[in-house]
Amino acid sequence: MGLITFLFGSSNYEPAALVSSSPRTTRVRGPNGRFVVQVPRNTKQLYEERGWNLRGIELSGYYRTRFGAFKGRIDRALSRPVFFIVDPPSELIRGPHSACFTEVGRKEFRIHWSSKPIDCNTGILYMERCISEALS
Repeated sequence: MGLITFLFGSSNYEPAALVSSSPRTTRVRGPNGRFVVQVPRNTKQLYEERGWNLRGIELSGYYRTRFGAFKGRIDRALSRPVFFIVDPPSELIRGPHSACFTEVGRKEFRIHWSSKPIDCNTGILYMERCISEALS
C-alpha cells in the first residue's frame, strides 16, 4: 500500500452520490467519507449584482462606495463603453483626477480614462475606487 493510497484511499475513486440539495449548495460525500459542500459559480455580471438597469444600449445605476452612492450611466454604443457620472462630489472634480472629467450636461460629466476599461464591470470598479480615493 502506497502513501497516497493510505492517506486518500483507493485510486479508483468514483464521484459520490448526491446526499442533499438546495438552490445554492450541494452536499456530497468525498473520497474520505466526509461531506463536501459544492457551491456553483456566480454567473451574474457585476452591474446586475449592483442593481444597474439595462435599457437598450445604456446602463444606468449608482457607483457605490463607503462614502455614498453616486448616479452614473454607461453608453455601450461604441466598441468600448463610455462612462458618465451625475452630480459627482466636488473633491472628485477638483482633485488630482480633475482632467479626467468633462462636463457634457447639467451636472453630468463624461469620464476619460488613461487606460480605458475593457468592459462595463471593470469601469464601475475603477470609478468606485477613484471616488473612494478622492473622498478619503
